[in-house]
Amino acid sequence: MAESEQTRNSLADFLREPVGRALDEERRYNTVRLALLRFIGVSAILAITVYLARVQGLADWEVYLPPFSAYWLCTGVTLAVVLRWPRAASWAGLSLAVVDVPAIYWLQHLAIPVSPSPGGVAGFTLGLYSCVIVLSALSLRRQVTFTVTAVAALAEVTLQAEANIGMGARVVAVVVLALTAGASRYLFHRIRVLISAVTSEELKRAQLGRYFSPAVADRLQDLASPVSSPELREVTILFADLRDFTALSERLSPEAVVAILNEYYGRMVEVVFRHGGTLDKFIGDSLMVYFGAPLPEPQHARRAVECALEMMLELEAVNAERAARGEPGLRMGVGLHTGRVVLGNIGSVTRRLEYTAIGDTVNLANRIERLTKQHGTPVLVSRDTREQAGDGFLWQELPPTLVAGKREPVATFSPQPSPARVGANGAARKPRSGERRLLPRVSSEDG
Repeated sequence: MAESEQTRNSLADFLREPVGRALDEERRYNTVRLALLRFIGVSAILAITVYLARVQGLADWEVYLPPFSAYWLCTGVTLAVVLRWPRAASWAGLSLAVVDVPAIYWLQHLAIPVSPSPGGVAGFTLGLYSCVIVLSALSLRRQVTFTVTAVAALAEVTLQAEANIGMGARVVAVVVLALTAGASRYLFHRIRVLISAVTSEELKRAQLGRYFSPAVADRLQDLASPVSSPELREVTILFADLRDFTALSERLSPEAVVAILNEYYGRMVEVVFRHGGTLDKFIGDSLMVYFGAPLPEPQHARRAVECALEMMLELEAVNAERAARGEPGLRMGVGLHTGRVVLGNIGSVTRRLEYTAIGDTVNLANRIERLTKQHGTPVLVSRDTREQAGDGFLWQELPPTLVAGKREPVATFSPQPSPARVGANGAARKPRSGERRLLPRVSSEDG
């Protein structure tokens, strides 16, 4: 039970990570822009104050030069910090509480004794503090907003006391600031929801890229939920399985096993995507792929056979690299069958749904893949796949074999790319330098 809870927590942390990164990026962006705009604004106000006090000779404005100069210096330092250290930008919103709120209080404190309406000065300051609280929401941190609100409330109450404003008005001022903080908190929540929604869409797009070829994934973005309803469709199913990998993995560390599978899957999936295949799932040391869905592909059988042949050539390249590292080679069997399957979201609506193919076609493709070991050939296809793939390959018919779930023996064929196909359009990749052909040359059969 504790392990299950720990697994759920780990999964939740994994799902929260992209949203957290997006929020951090938004915080840094907002903080840098806010620091820049604040520095520009304070610089403009300081320039006006200098002009009125020194150029126009207005003595009343001389008193504001020290606080405005200090305010300008602090905003400049804050801007330099957030530009120099991006991590600091995440919490730089606290400068509103330690710089802006005290600066506003200092300026208004100087204005109250010379103002004909001290209460008006305190009321104007309440509006300024409300604006500062709203700006604090751009930090996307509740702690920053609450800290700015608390400091602003204390400064406003002190200022109203200096203006001889009654206790009732002070309470009203605190309530106004609290309501502003609440509204800002709601703003923070809405921004977070929007960021989460955008991040979720990015994750969905990335998920499509894991299961579909790039071309199919791009087209799916423009379709209105093409995989939402189950459908019956003819496809070609491909199963690929590593031979004797269980025995090999028992002699290796878990890290080495995972490294081998990652290398193998990474190379095979690239081949699948190059041929327009859809990765259905990884099953231990095997993978299931189908061609012809979710988007129609008239030549799905041919594309699947070409993919299987190139997968074998790619495995030769992998084994050459492994041999250079002094590591044992890998062997693989690939089975294909063409037929009708049910495609749709299968699983728990509340827990997990998986878009997959089910039906007898899937089962038979899996059985045919197992026959590759019995017949001693790396790639086997059913009669249906052989007929739909066409005569662009050299075929060797193998003896019909009984498989589980079938009363009649299943006819299978071993394909080889024809020289004409390789030379004309490169449908099957030519061996790389140092590679040898894994499949034997066989004569063409009408089978």
